[in-house]
Amino acid sequence: MGLQAIICPLVCLITVTTRANGENSNPAFYGISTYSYTSSEVCARCHKDIYDLWENSMHAKSVDDPVFVADFIMVQLARGSDIKAYCLSCHAPTTSLTKDYDLRNGISSEGVTCDFCHSVSALGTSPEQAYYTLDPGQMKYGPFRDASSPAHETAYSENHTKSEFCAGCHELVNKHGVAVMATYSEWKNSAYAKEGIQCQNCHMPITYNLNVVDKVVKESDHFLTAHEFRGGHSLINLQHSSTIETEVTRNGNVAKVITRVTNSESGHKLPTGTPGRKVILNTKILDKGGNLLAEVNKVYRKVLVDDNGVIIEDNAGMILDAAQIFSDNRIAPKETRIETFEFDVPDAIDYFTVQNTLQYEFSRPVLKTEKVVFQMAQDVIDVKGDHAYAKALMLSGENSRTWGVIISLGVIVLSLLAFSFFERKKWGAREEINKATP
Repeated sequence: MGLQAIICPLVCLITVTTRANGENSNPAFYGISTYSYTSSEVCARCHKDIYDLWENSMHAKSVDDPVFVADFIMVQLARGSDIKAYCLSCHAPTTSLTKDYDLRNGISSEGVTCDFCHSVSALGTSPEQAYYTLDPGQMKYGPFRDASSPAHETAYSENHTKSEFCAGCHELVNKHGVAVMATYSEWKNSAYAKEGIQCQNCHMPITYNLNVVDKVVKESDHFLTAHEFRGGHSLINLQHSSTIETEVTRNGNVAKVITRVTNSESGHKLPTGTPGRKVILNTKILDKGGNLLAEVNKVYRKVLVDDNGVIIEDNAGMILDAAQIFSDNRIAPKETRIETFEFDVPDAIDYFTVQNTLQYEFSRPVLKTEKVVFQMAQDVIDVKGDHAYAKALMLSGENSRTWGVIISLGVIVLSLLAFSFFERKKWGAREEINKATP
């Protein structure tokens, strides 16, 4: 297989079109290129609120994130400079057109920049084939049928509202046919896809009090979607993704801990993305003084191996060399896993605490011993004699008999009322756009 056939996980068709400016648009006046990509800084002149959200996103940092930069340098040293086009096709996708693989142009350093996504005019049938049709210039594609701008031409794109738009970079099958990343497929096989809930519903949620353009030009009458693209690096998303419920029993000197781990809110497996990510259920037994009596970890992850059956830990190796999925025990959407652990507790210990923590861990060889760890959920259960009590104001142990749980229930009720109010506003807004869309 030649290099051209494997070099880009994001394969693009490129159509460069020249159009006469519409009556109401003047791209040159606003600094918009009529033949190539326009910098996000130009977009920010009008779309300031959206730009501010995007600027702090991982999409904006996709090419200058320190971990990626280190990986990028290491893979070039190991594989040669020809590999740059492969990596940059997703991390700096404008290079699919500009061929600026040395990142000399400012637009290349903007990562997944505004104009890349808003210049996609069509999608292919499979992420493994020619997928994005690119039409950079004065026409901008987006989710509103009635959009208009004095700065550029506008076109409605249903693709921008669908999960398929994300698949070009969040679905990767390597040259060996191994599904290294399958976030899109995981969603497609889930209940969320059947219910019509798209990637954008969670990762670009509806938000208010933003302007489509700066007030000097026009104040938005529409709701908008947030351009923060929150994902595995977002503590908010991680803490809403899953739940744990813990039951503790003691029989003599044996403590049994039963934990129900549920992927309650993620539309894909937990974790998803590159296989360097793990979700770990950490269970500890602590004595009254907080001293560790016992500990066990249950790790949920995808493990890839090379042709020799050796487990691959580095990201580039996973993408380029993985020959087989050795194991994959990640938790599917809406799935509940029941984990049971038994611990020996000395008879002399009448009081102990079970601390159950679900955490997300991101590690790369370039980080050496350092790891990025986020706490996703936690239960703390106190056990006295044969009785278990949930720790006040922690999470949801079923044996809770404390006032803290009563207080928590009150907080939950108030939260649900507030959530219901804002959900009605959001779905009302979606109904508004649905009615306006034939």
